[in-house]
Amino acid sequence: MVLPKPAEAMLPKPAELNAATEYKMSKSLCPGLSLITPPLVKEEVVVRTSLGLVKGFTQADGASGGTAVHFRGIPFAEAPVGANRFKPPQPRGPWSSQSEPLDCTRYGLECREPVGEVRKMMKGYGKKVTEVMATGYVGDDCLNLNVVTPSVTSGGKLCPTMVWIHGGANVMSGGNGSGMAFAPTCSEKCAKAGVVVVSIHYRQGIHGFAHFPKLGITNLMLRDCIASLEWVQREIAAFGGDPTNVTIFGESAGAIACSCLLACERAQPLFHRAIVQSGAISALPLQVYEDVVENDFVEALMPALKANGHQELTLEALATLSGEQMSAARLKNSLTKAGVLMSPMDFHHVLGDDLLPDDPYAALAGGRAAGKPVLVMSCQQEVDMMKFSMPLGSVLLPLAAGMIGKMALRGVGFDAFTKGSPSAALVSAFWADLVKGFEEIGAKAGKKGTGKLRALNYLFGTCGIATTKLVDALLAAPSAAPVFASILETSAAESPKLGNGHTLDMFLLFRSDVPAYDKYMAEMLCGRPAFGDALDRLSSNMLSAWCNFASCGTPGSFDGVEWPTMPSQMVMRSAHSAIEESDHAEGSKERQLWERLCSKYEVSMEYSKRHKRISAEPRC
Repeated sequence: MVLPKPAEAMLPKPAELNAATEYKMSKSLCPGLSLITPPLVKEEVVVRTSLGLVKGFTQADGASGGTAVHFRGIPFAEAPVGANRFKPPQPRGPWSSQSEPLDCTRYGLECREPVGEVRKMMKGYGKKVTEVMATGYVGDDCLNLNVVTPSVTSGGKLCPTMVWIHGGANVMSGGNGSGMAFAPTCSEKCAKAGVVVVSIHYRQGIHGFAHFPKLGITNLMLRDCIASLEWVQREIAAFGGDPTNVTIFGESAGAIACSCLLACERAQPLFHRAIVQSGAISALPLQVYEDVVENDFVEALMPALKANGHQELTLEALATLSGEQMSAARLKNSLTKAGVLMSPMDFHHVLGDDLLPDDPYAALAGGRAAGKPVLVMSCQQEVDMMKFSMPLGSVLLPLAAGMIGKMALRGVGFDAFTKGSPSAALVSAFWADLVKGFEEIGAKAGKKGTGKLRALNYLFGTCGIATTKLVDALLAAPSAAPVFASILETSAAESPKLGNGHTLDMFLLFRSDVPAYDKYMAEMLCGRPAFGDALDRLSSNMLSAWCNFASCGTPGSFDGVEWPTMPSQMVMRSAHSAIEESDHAEGSKERQLWERLCSKYEVSMEYSKRHKRISAEPRC
């Protein structure tokens, strides 16, 4: 049975229209306004898929001059409701009408998420928005995707395809152009560069990360990602995309998913390259999950199950839960459990099921993703996001760094600390030595007093040692493909609010081709109505590198500088971009410090085998 699109959920409500009017009067339009106003349709376009016709549109004000085609809210699986709520994504049936196209001119529903948290984040950027502008329309029928393509009549030549997996701490959505959810399908910039781009939605929060292994329920979010990639293989050629040239890319939680998919055997035939932005492998062994986390979900869901007449958590009982009951469940969701830093709290992938049965690093080192070029990227100081988001963050974060860093050592730094129970004295000693080492590295670079933040940044989980372990495992493979590394760096004048913190790449990579929306994004990041020439140039160079990588397997030239493979990295700047030794390289100062301390404290560092540079041959 095909569930109809909930038309009533797509209609603007009076309060939201009033809010839109206010934004027009202030001459600063939230991207989320597109959720409650009709697209500027130039022409309707119909494409036939294996399940029936779908209707998209071209718009008059896009970067491609009205030639790119948009499709929004295409379902790739049945709605996860009732008996399907805790099942892997189920195949969608054909549309109820085979003669009338499914209307895919408006965004579909996103998974339910904490609206208040998103609005709070946006307020930190100086923006006050309505709920729908912050998160889009949410609901159960959330397994859908968006496509923007240069043309559906490519004359036989298919375009490279990029599939975006959004981030958001595994609880916040992205892809529909809501206030904090910038995505490549919100503009035509990729299409203008000759790339078909897809953005997907998946189950998140408790909907996608409540694992009940004894009931056979694990890794629902990753299964949703795989189902969307299977849709791409079946259908994307009809939209002008090449199913034999698919690049997955994601940021933060999306980058974690990309990393896990690289290590997942079932996903291997479904994509050919990966871009990992501010993230790496992060997953809990099933035994650790069952011991430390699972009971949180049981306790959170039992009140609703009892209200539905069930005294035990069973498959039959779970099938009675509504989306509203799931969202209302209150998790303990503590940042720390048994002294380990849990990030992102209770919402983790798990290892040891049919999808990720073995150690992911061992799988990669054994050649699981052999032949797949990978580009890894981090912002220059990811922890700037913590400074930005904390009250008096510039003062408080250095003070709290010791407490956070010691927990991060257990949870992020290396597995040995999570498998055993090292003494507090040992953890404190390792942390103190790490800070001292980074202080010395900073002093030699003319940046005294930065040791604590540099050490914390190294353990942040979106860069540093987490990315190093991923890169090492990829390059240890017998038939390793090229790995490209990069750091994104801006000046204080260019990014006065966020600095070089986590999510900086999102603002620059996914610029809007709607001037009013681009102004809104500039106000959020820069505190001014325009990004300026310098950031315009940086944005353009990043987009070109990403699209080149999707096309040829190499980012090519960046601002006139040829991008090398590991052990070098590209430092992406608005001017004077440069090549330097990567932090992940065998001989880097950071790597030498880490390995020296691992040796001192008898902690193993796997996949640190010396590796030669792997050359990259463009495959355009």
